[in-house]
Amino acid sequence: MMTSSSFRLSVNGLAFVLCCFAVLLEVCELALFSSGLPLHFVIEPRSVFLSHGSPEVLDCAVEPGNVDIRWYFNGSLITPDQQESKGSGDRHLGFISTTQLGYFYCVANSSGGAVRSLPALVSSAYLSNFSDALADRTIEVIANNTAVIPCATPIGQPSTITEFEVNSTALLLTDRHLILPSGNLQVVNARAEDSGVYRCIAVNPLTGDRRSAPTVVTLEVKESTKFSRPRFVWTPHSHLEVVQGRNLTLECAVEGWPVPLLTWKRYGGVLPAGRSATMWGNLMISRVRKSDEGTYICQAEVNATHSQDYVAFIDVLEPPVVTLSPSDQNVTQFDSVTLACLASGSPKISITWYHNALPVVTSQQVIISSNGSLTLHNVQLRDSGIYQCFAENSVGVAYGSSRLRIGVREMDLDFDPVLHDGTQNVAPSSYGQPPGRSSGGSRKLKKLPKNSSSRPRSTSSPDVVTDYADSTRVSVEEEDGAPATLLPPSKPVVTRTSDVSVRLNWTVVQNGSLPVVFFKVQYKEIISGGKKKNRWETLDEEIPPLSRSYEVLSLKSGAVYQFRIAAVYSNHDNKIGPISDRVSLKTGLPTSGRSRAPVSSPMIVDIQENITSFIVIWQVVLKSSVLVYF
Repeated sequence: MMTSSSFRLSVNGLAFVLCCFAVLLEVCELALFSSGLPLHFVIEPRSVFLSHGSPEVLDCAVEPGNVDIRWYFNGSLITPDQQESKGSGDRHLGFISTTQLGYFYCVANSSGGAVRSLPALVSSAYLSNFSDALADRTIEVIANNTAVIPCATPIGQPSTITEFEVNSTALLLTDRHLILPSGNLQVVNARAEDSGVYRCIAVNPLTGDRRSAPTVVTLEVKESTKFSRPRFVWTPHSHLEVVQGRNLTLECAVEGWPVPLLTWKRYGGVLPAGRSATMWGNLMISRVRKSDEGTYICQAEVNATHSQDYVAFIDVLEPPVVTLSPSDQNVTQFDSVTLACLASGSPKISITWYHNALPVVTSQQVIISSNGSLTLHNVQLRDSGIYQCFAENSVGVAYGSSRLRIGVREMDLDFDPVLHDGTQNVAPSSYGQPPGRSSGGSRKLKKLPKNSSSRPRSTSSPDVVTDYADSTRVSVEEEDGAPATLLPPSKPVVTRTSDVSVRLNWTVVQNGSLPVVFFKVQYKEIISGGKKKNRWETLDEEIPPLSRSYEVLSLKSGAVYQFRIAAVYSNHDNKIGPISDRVSLKTGLPTSGRSRAPVSSPMIVDIQENITSFIVIWQVVLKSSVLVYF
């Protein structure tokens, strides 16, 4: 079981972020967050065919070697007893033997994240039957021309190859016989002895299965010295598709007298240099490139006045290629980051993003743009790990990967040790000033009266907040015109953590399609016996939308306060929750004379899932360097 953790020591304090990969509650160990080489595959599973149900072995290998490999079948995890995994030096190898048909991929988990391999298709080898619609036929050809014995080759996996019988005897191939990729047989410089009854036999090259055609082709070679115009007896399809990198044969055969001369030309260009050749009238192009796409002409000529042309267009399909892979990035919690991914290919490709081998789900904070880039807003610790962009089309798939490291936002601990002997998760102000206030001002939230149909507004002026009645509700319209109701956060539960600080906890009811962008904490000091009533103040910090807890610092010792939580939604409307019970910050906590434990306990800041594990992340900030045990 792989376990990992990390710690960070800053100038002003010690921040422990412990990431525990814990399946079946295994023990967590401490290790540095940063690792060496990026996690990557050196061997990925390849598609295979099963022969007569015999099992096939798929394998993958990962570097660095200290990882955990798991296999998936059609998206579901395969049980450990069906797979094998072992270390081999700097590599880690994973194997699986299977007779199941479908898609397989392997996932490698490490302390820095998880990566998934390319998919491999396991399919069954087979050979179809010949079509029942075929019929016997007779072909006549003038001697010394090329005779074509067609074979309606049945479909098979892997690709079917053909053999021929002539007069019920296996055909002995000579330098005048050529079996083409289509399965057809060409007989060059046909002679009278080539006449006979031919039968095509289809063979599966993996299983050895054979099918004999139910029909025959009778070839008759005749002598003639009578002039005959060129006539095509076999031509390629007018529109051919070929995958880049494969070999291509354009079959062309012609008959006439005198025997016509066959040549190939490329419309508006030249034949691929060094990769093209003609053989018995067939044009062969090896390792096809995208630049080979275009129109090709087979020309049959007896003399300058008697010629025939046949035109075929080649469309080259390109498997995806990631031309710009996302780069490794280091960002700070709550920041935004964009991971670029550009890919080329034909036909059109689609981009799918994975985070730690799981599909990325888009939202208002997770956006995949039309050009394939992924943007994350308000990143959290759970967003760290490995990101992969998969580019896929009908002829292939490729991916690029990167690692995203998210640092904990720095915490300013440079303040009076007597008055602030405790932990905090916000930057405090100087004692004697309103808690959390800074020169940047606060956000003013406007009140919407009951039953009002107008939309509330929020501004950023340094002002106080008007009071709300607890029953105030805000009604807005979504983009489609349907009404939506914004419900306020709950009444905060206030827990005193020191003479000058409290912790607030609250909940939020689901608000339909309008997500919370951030929360604000509002406070008011209660002055007893006085005629002057204090107004509500708003802390400067914008609290992330997933947070449900906040510690308020730098309050007045001995004072009485009330608090409430304001939620700001994606449409910039806001809703303020009920007022908390009063809390009195009476003095009495010791400030010197003996050693004390931290005022507040470690705080869980995130819980996240991985492929075969979950991660618990907590944080504790200390004034000075001390030993901490968990």
